[in-house]
Amino acid sequence: MECWAALCVILGCIGMHLVLCSGDKKTHTDFVLIGAGGDLAKKYLWQSMFQLFINHANDNTTFNFYGCGRSNYEEGRDLIDNILQKHISCEFMSYSDLCEKKKVSFSKIVRYFPLKTDLDFQNFGLHLEMGDSNEAVEVGRIMYMAIPPSAYASMAAKMWECCYGKAPMMWNRLVLEKPFGSDYQSAVKMAEEIAKYYKEEEIYRVDHYLGKSVVKQILPFRHANRDILEPLLTSDHVSRVEVVMKETIGVQGRIDFYDQYGIVRDVMQNHLTELLALVAMELPDEITNTEQVDKSRLRVLSQIKSVNKNSVLIGQYADYVMQAQSEKENVTMSKFTPTFGAARVEVRNRRWSGVPFILVSGKHLDERSSFIRVVFKENDFCISGCRHHNGSHWKGQKQIIFQIGHGNLPSAGIMVSKDLLNPALPSSLKDLPVTADDIAMYGQSLNDLTFLVPKDNQPAYVTVVDDMFLGRRESFVAKERLLSLWRLWSPVLNDLQGIAPRLYQREEDRSLNFKLTSNGLQYMFTDKFNAILESTYGQQFSSLPASYLDQQLVIKPTEDILIHAAAEYILNAINERLKVKDDINIAFSGGNSPTKLFQILVDKYQQIPWEFIHIWQVDERCVSRQLDGSNFKLLHDHLIRNIRVPYMNVHPMTVEVADRVCSPGDRGNAIYEEEIRHHIPDLQFDLILLGVGSDGHTASLFPGKSHEGSSLVAMDTVKARMTLTLPLLNKGKQILVLVTGSKKHDILMTLPDDKKTATDYPILGVKPVVGNVTWFVDYDAWFGTR
Repeated sequence: MECWAALCVILGCIGMHLVLCSGDKKTHTDFVLIGAGGDLAKKYLWQSMFQLFINHANDNTTFNFYGCGRSNYEEGRDLIDNILQKHISCEFMSYSDLCEKKKVSFSKIVRYFPLKTDLDFQNFGLHLEMGDSNEAVEVGRIMYMAIPPSAYASMAAKMWECCYGKAPMMWNRLVLEKPFGSDYQSAVKMAEEIAKYYKEEEIYRVDHYLGKSVVKQILPFRHANRDILEPLLTSDHVSRVEVVMKETIGVQGRIDFYDQYGIVRDVMQNHLTELLALVAMELPDEITNTEQVDKSRLRVLSQIKSVNKNSVLIGQYADYVMQAQSEKENVTMSKFTPTFGAARVEVRNRRWSGVPFILVSGKHLDERSSFIRVVFKENDFCISGCRHHNGSHWKGQKQIIFQIGHGNLPSAGIMVSKDLLNPALPSSLKDLPVTADDIAMYGQSLNDLTFLVPKDNQPAYVTVVDDMFLGRRESFVAKERLLSLWRLWSPVLNDLQGIAPRLYQREEDRSLNFKLTSNGLQYMFTDKFNAILESTYGQQFSSLPASYLDQQLVIKPTEDILIHAAAEYILNAINERLKVKDDINIAFSGGNSPTKLFQILVDKYQQIPWEFIHIWQVDERCVSRQLDGSNFKLLHDHLIRNIRVPYMNVHPMTVEVADRVCSPGDRGNAIYEEEIRHHIPDLQFDLILLGVGSDGHTASLFPGKSHEGSSLVAMDTVKARMTLTLPLLNKGKQILVLVTGSKKHDILMTLPDDKKTATDYPILGVKPVVGNVTWFVDYDAWFGTR
């Protein structure tokens, strides 16, 4: 305001014809949200726009807010009205009465416009042009693309053609949400296409993590403690830096997106690497100078060694593929989608030479927490005056934690070991006293940590929207930095293609624990079964792995607990499949373990909708169905007769034809195959229950011969069995392998031998084309007897 007043003095402020001399510059902004009814808009953007309105709207600063989408006017207007009613909150304001009045005012300047046809775009452009305030000195347009990135280029072209403000004193901002490409080449292509219409300074690429309150305090904290802290942030003093983002939720409902991007592209390439740069970059002289900050960021990114395969670990939570089957038909890609990632990153400069930066992120982990942790070396050695602390470690642990997501803490904040330094506080931080003798964070009592919290702790998207309105670009990703990030990660993404991630159970699965090696990372528990046995036998069973033969593994202490877990799994699988199909097909093997499973399904899972389920057999002995040796008799006596399943939904194997059992030439196997083809045209059983014999056989497929023939149902006259074959089994969506008892221990030890094939052990041939296998194993089978 001082510059306007000075100009008035110089010009004499003759009359009121010069608006500039009024002392109040009038501005108007059109905020256009494209994709206004999507999840991002509902959860974050409308609330953030409301808070923008509260913070800035006045007589001289006016707004119009437009929600745009492909719905027609009536449907879209009703959708936006519903969002404003249900998703705009006043909880953040202490004076809620005023907030409610503001909410009414905000709603009055929110309009919906359909943007589907060329005429829609033309009409919207005319509306914006007619609505430009003649009184406003400055007019701005923010075009926020909350739509799939594949539509960015075409939408940017249309918005530029119809809605770009070209008059003097007008500014334009195009806002994009990640992902900005899936590798270096696609990122370059996207940038080039958008650059045809918008200048780089007009493009605001959102990384909402850069808008989080603690992240915005990293540079101010470093600057306030520059003299003492910067000399400590070197390889002489720092042991390692951890950049971590853990989540307890999965990605159900976003499987298709995750199959395309996975955890590395979704989180590590952008969020985590950006956080690394804020800690590792040289601190510029002026941290408020965007150009200096960007230059320093780019420099440190250029000094990072490209990530290689040896430096990366990937994992996938165990029921990911099952979730994928409920959302898409082809889950071939899903088997290779990482939902957990860890990487060791090296910064090759004098400051950080030899210091490992560890980046970790994952879904369905044990806690929701995100932080940057700088761990310092213990170099002090006490000789005198330290009777109780002779030698090293005479002081407490030294670390700085930028706690981005607060988890169990009362607030996000910055924690500093009191033995490291007594930090100076920038004006944006305050000290929060915490007293908790019995609570430890990162190996230290909270009493041993200074806890600093932001004075203004706004949600990330509130900050993002505010920054884009004010034109503060430091929280957004410039093109040059974006491409630099992709240069680091694209090579390893190519190397990881086609590599199956380690499977892990939800929450506390210690098989994800890893260690630093001389040149990378390594899981603490290897995939080879013998090594697993050696490292876990006699230790806590929570260390047991989640995979076996690169397939999902569930281990339980007793047979009863295991079979209950298998029954729960079957129930969930049935419910998931019925979401996408009208009826489902389940094939059961014979044997004693399935018999116990049948009893549990009857006793505790009567809610199963059996009327929509077809029951098939995996294998059958060549005996009459009335005899005790019949697998069907066990299936009938323990399951079928105790549930309400339609008679036509039961499909016994045709070992009896014309009162003859497995007689030569009776074509019983061909008849059963024809029945399967008739009822299941795609030949995909929704769920198959198998076992494994001590000789490695499964179903009635025995060692010593190939089982890859063209028939789907086979008759073994030597063993007097009928069975489904591997070509049919491997079309299954969900396959459970139930293994119990110490007699199965030796075969479990033997199967991981890379030299063995399905001819040696037929169970090794069970490798579904698009489905997945889950092994259910009890401790007796897993550990054997001492």
